[in-house]
Amino acid sequence: MNIETAFPSLTREGAVATAEDIAFYLDGYEIVLNRTVAARGPNELLGRKPSVCRFCLRTTTEVTLRKEAHAIPELAGNGTLLSLYECDDCNEKFSAFEDDLGKLTLLERIAGRVLGKSGVPSAKTGQKRSRIDVDVAGFKIQEHEGDPIAEIDYEAKTLTITIPAQRYRPLGVFKALLKIALTLMDESDLPKVPEALRWLRAADLTTNQIDDGTRYTCLRTFTPGPAPFGNTRAVLLRRKRLNVPGPTFIFVLVFGNLSFQIVVPSPQEDRHLIGQTIFLRPVPVFGFMDQNGVGGPTRFWRDDLSSSAPTKGPPAVVFHFDDIQETPLAAPATSEGDV
Repeated sequence: MNIETAFPSLTREGAVATAEDIAFYLDGYEIVLNRTVAARGPNELLGRKPSVCRFCLRTTTEVTLRKEAHAIPELAGNGTLLSLYECDDCNEKFSAFEDDLGKLTLLERIAGRVLGKSGVPSAKTGQKRSRIDVDVAGFKIQEHEGDPIAEIDYEAKTLTITIPAQRYRPLGVFKALLKIALTLMDESDLPKVPEALRWLRAADLTTNQIDDGTRYTCLRTFTPGPAPFGNTRAVLLRRKRLNVPGPTFIFVLVFGNLSFQIVVPSPQEDRHLIGQTIFLRPVPVFGFMDQNGVGGPTRFWRDDLSSSAPTKGPPAVVFHFDDIQETPLAAPATSEGDV
């Protein structure tokens, strides 16, 4: 089998490493959550109306639970899965962390045409005159003289969209991903992550911060093409045995062209790993992809999200094309009697 032809994002060298990762997770972990969600459709509710908020532990006599809480942020392509686990105060608090995730992924979500609350997001230049939007016909770029947003390289066959870099807080991104994991986690596993819940419920980023040795590492990928991940998916893995050289919980979120993988901090469950060097293996996400939506090799990052300081996100995204056709603008219509 020609792997490169059968799956453009997987090389022979990558296939060997991926096979080792698959074997590691098959032997040492069980999948306790594997859920796909839709951007549009009928709503699905997680849980029953609780008397206690899962995150702040306050009762309904102390807080209200009136708002619709999305188990996965709408910006990640979830318009249908709602949670009854969080109070309105926590919902408002968590929105700040979701904003960090949104700013980090803005251009990739545009490129992947990820449907959010108000459709696919738009992007503007600093002058806010030129912009890029997405509608049913595809990408729509409006560029004004003196305010560039798009650059075409005819020789390289690329279109580069550049906007002012969005500023996000890396630790806020981690908290956004952690909140999703803890929302989707089965209630029976929550006693294993009290430190993560305590840190998450803090309104800021550093109060009750956890040092479990992983440095808030995030394994991230980008796969080019028309939405390789056809549906938003969340996966939670749980370690089977203490002698498995890895953390208790590993969480993966995929949507559009992107995947994110983090460790759910569980210091008490992982205290036997203190002093050991543990290699964080990537969970193979190729099995979640639609091959028809893959347009090239997957790129990998190992991000350190431990900083609470605002950081500049990527200012540009590059599209590749096979050919380009220029269509002359139609002459403006004239009214009868015009000369």
